[in-house]
Amino acid sequence: LAVAAGATYVSRWNTSHGPQAIKAIKTALSHPGFSLVEIVSQCPTHFGRYVLKSSNPADLVKWIEDNSVMLREADKLTAEERAGKFVLGEFINIKRPVFTGSTIYKEGDNA
Repeated sequence: LAVAAGATYVSRWNTSHGPQAIKAIKTALSHPGFSLVEIVSQCPTHFGRYVLKSSNPADLVKWIEDNSVMLREADKLTAEERAGKFVLGEFINIKRPVFTGSTIYKEGDNA
């Protein structure tokens, strides 16, 4: 969805991949144009309690890990095997001209 909206940097990580998430955030902040970084994190208050029937954050971290797959591995899975999984990794990182800070009209134009 973000790529369709024009994003030139998109990645997703979970809280078990701290170093990768930090690197992705730094990359997104320095990347020109629209960037999106999604961090999948545990929520024992709602999801854990009502869906997994556990308020233990460690149970949720394990569930997220069990239901995550790296992008390079996801490409090898069938659609059925990939269903319901969080695909982690860097989805797109391209350079393209951006229009922030550019001048559309010259000074003095009466447009």
